[in-house]
Amino acid sequence: MSTPRVAILIPCLNAIHTIEACIDSALQQSYDLIHVHVQDGGSTDGTLDILAKYNSQRFSFTTTPDGGIYDAINKALDQIDADWYYILGSDDTLSGLDAVASVMTYGKQDISLLYGDVRYGKRTNALIPDIHRSRFDHSLWWKNSLHQQGTFYHRTILQPHRFDTRYRVLADYDLHLQLLQQGVSAKHTGMTLSHCSADGLSKQFNMALYREELRIKWQRLPFWIYALNIPWVMLKWTAKKLF
Repeated sequence: MSTPRVAILIPCLNAIHTIEACIDSALQQSYDLIHVHVQDGGSTDGTLDILAKYNSQRFSFTTTPDGGIYDAINKALDQIDADWYYILGSDDTLSGLDAVASVMTYGKQDISLLYGDVRYGKRTNALIPDIHRSRFDHSLWWKNSLHQQGTFYHRTILQPHRFDTRYRVLADYDLHLQLLQQGVSAKHTGMTLSHCSADGLSKQFNMALYREELRIKWQRLPFWIYALNIPWVMLKWTAKKLF
């Protein structure tokens, strides 16, 4: 079996202060068969000048208007061919130079989803943990326990699926619930895969976020689990606001 090709996709918009560290953490990976692609949404802050400085066969970027983060990811998926896909936020970094190589020790096995943990920085809420312990099980009924920046998706997952752009913040959660229902094969690598900022959209804990969560659960979960989630989601929102 040939060595798997890995694509690291970075959706980006006006990220001049963080994009260079993000790209460098990906390009400097020890794993050989890697391609880093930045999908820029039309930055006007000098981000494009930084992207233009990279001259590597392992790097590419495209700039075009998009409808948000998940639309940008979908556009990148349409352009980049690989065996495994990993999505990195423009203000996040991989945890070390051997992160991809370590994950890919499992890449030739009959597994569709490889995942690990994520360390948070810039925590703005006392209920946000230092390390997010990813889980791909029925924990997903109650929260998005599978962190996108801790997840490698095999092409057999993302070829038939795209992220649903009706969801502005939690389209990855929608996909993860679908994959759980389909019973895709998954493995926890036991590694911390990335360092992520905890001040992004999904950590603002506003009511729009929780309405989106309930819309997804209405579509994806059995009715009795959805019904139990209504008071649970309201309790989460209240706790996050208090702390």
